[in-house]
Amino acid sequence: MLRLGAFSAKFGIPRMLGLAKLPSDVSEVLRDELLANAYNSSSIRTIADEAEALPQILVQFENLPDLRQDIPVRVISRALFEDDNEIENAWRTGQDNLSALNSDTSITYSVSTNHFLQLAEPDLIANAVRDATVRH
Repeated sequence: MLRLGAFSAKFGIPRMLGLAKLPSDVSEVLRDELLANAYNSSSIRTIADEAEALPQILVQFENLPDLRQDIPVRVISRALFEDDNEIENAWRTGQDNLSALNSDTSITYSVSTNHFLQLAEPDLIANAVRDATVRH
């Protein structure tokens, strides 16, 4: 389906149909840029490539060496997931597994559904970095 979206984006069909939906918490500053990316055929192709590669990526995660215990890890995740979405469930499981690998790991949940958290919630990112660096 994503491949069809990438092909049709070359002709402006997704834009004409208004297929891109953005979360309500996206600022006006980001809205135009995100919509431009959402309708860009190369962006859609990249998403399709990443979705196809996800099973291989998950296998690679299973074969990673142990995480060093002397390096603090901060995981920032959105709080809301679609429970019936297989990719989101795999992502959430991966984040939970990551947090279990190191005793100095914490997960911070963002109320934003925005993919660009560094722009939507810069204080959240700054606090996570500060917390990880102050401890060491």
